[in-house]
Amino acid sequence: MSKIASSPMDWDAFFSHLAHPTQIAIIEALRWIDQPLSAAELTEVFEGTLGLATVSYHVRRLRNLHVLELINMRAVRGASERFYFFAGAKKAGVATRAWR
Repeated sequence: MSKIASSPMDWDAFFSHLAHPTQIAIIEALRWIDQPLSAAELTEVFEGTLGLATVSYHVRRLRNLHVLELINMRAVRGASERFYFFAGAKKAGVATRAWR
């Protein structure tokens, strides 16, 4: 038996390398609030501790990994604001919620 196989797995170290702390915070915020949010709204949730560029970057990465799902888009000052929902959550009431 090899030395590697006989040593216990450090799961905390393993998982800490899979997701960035900002990504974990985004997932937790969306699960806790339980409604679709845009990156701009998430920066408000984080009370300015994370900038819009940082949040937007990590939201895009999570969407590319299919962790977040794009629910809706709306035009805002010549740009598109995108609203995301945690893909692992139940979305029964999301489609019927009123969008701003």
